[in-house]
Amino acid sequence: MAEEFAKILGSFDLCEKDAELQTKMDGLGIRMMSATGGLMRADFEVKDGKFADIAISGDFFCYPEDAIVRMERFIEGAAVDNIAVILADFLNSHDIEIPVVNSGDWMKPMKM
Repeated sequence: MAEEFAKILGSFDLCEKDAELQTKMDGLGIRMMSATGGLMRADFEVKDGKFADIAISGDFFCYPEDAIVRMERFIEGAAVDNIAVILADFLNSHDIEIPVVNSGDWMKPMKM
């Protein structure tokens, strides 16, 4: 495959990751998991121990339509260590229906 990419993009020089790049990579979260209600995906960054740039998607159903956008906003800026409490607070304080998906299911793609 590398040869095919090289035909299009030119040759690649292999190199080691430096500490700065590794730190950035460690702060990225791209998680997918399958729950009974469907596939769930969470893309996010962790900056100073807090969630940033969150995007949640999947093939589950939810009501109201903006429930996931509201969840993303609720989590944005929250401490990674408190995600279980944050998710429980959100799900308990908002009138949201996501059939066959529970708070434990949401924890799986959000864990670092």
